[in-house]
Amino acid sequence: MLRAFIDETGNNPKEPVFCFAGWVSTVSEWDRFSDSWHNELDRKPSIDYFKHHEAKSQTGQFEGWSRSDCENKLLALAKVIVERDVYGVATGVKNEVVAGLLKKAVPSLKTVRNILHASRPFDWCFHSVISMILQLQVNQGVKDKVDFIFDEGESAFEDCAKIYREFLEKWPFPPAMKAIAGMVSTGNDKLIMPLQAADLLAGSSTAILRGQNTDRGYRLLAKKKKIYFCPIRWADPEITGYADLIQLLNLVWSTKLLIRAKKKMK
Repeated sequence: MLRAFIDETGNNPKEPVFCFAGWVSTVSEWDRFSDSWHNELDRKPSIDYFKHHEAKSQTGQFEGWSRSDCENKLLALAKVIVERDVYGVATGVKNEVVAGLLKKAVPSLKTVRNILHASRPFDWCFHSVISMILQLQVNQGVKDKVDFIFDEGESAFEDCAKIYREFLEKWPFPPAMKAIAGMVSTGNDKLIMPLQAADLLAGSSTAILRGQNTDRGYRLLAKKKKIYFCPIRWADPEITGYADLIQLLNLVWSTKLLIRAKKKMK
């Protein structure tokens, strides 16, 4: 059994990018990882849990720390990841891409979501990161099931989880991917060590999507571990296909409104 632990950044629409990132490994490897990660958290200067944005802003667990101490702790935690048999994945989308698509929709956002099942960056990236991991496993010839654990607290998760289960039960799905597609669930990243590692990767991947420089921790990870990075862009099929669906929905919706108006005139 494999588990993918995934965290997100950029939930605020004012943020320029939204990103999902995480790590994939076996259950037994995650057990060993969690022990090592916990030991590093306890190593002085100690913290109770790790959050990338707190390390970068010197807030929360890192309040009162010097910038160099924050960077050193992040680097030490990155070294824990390097020592384990894991691989990384990351995907993301610029919020302006999603906003640009939805501006063209005639119906309300709620209606668009109910019909097309996607109107938020979370929606696209959720299904993108799951599909990426399943396809990687198929390509590697690994037939073990993969469960997906996301950080809790995001209301969009339940919508996406419902659609994911419907895809598996009712929609055409590549047989090899369907055979290894496990459950999706959430967990508390303050308590679950692999989710903290996912948070570290998500924070660093966001910097890449923004065109910013990465820190020493990410550069070490990129050098020592395989990280599959696949952002969603304007020309990608899921975006161009969605734009076509918006146009079709606008046509159907406008026709519906026209028919309703004619009925009222009679």
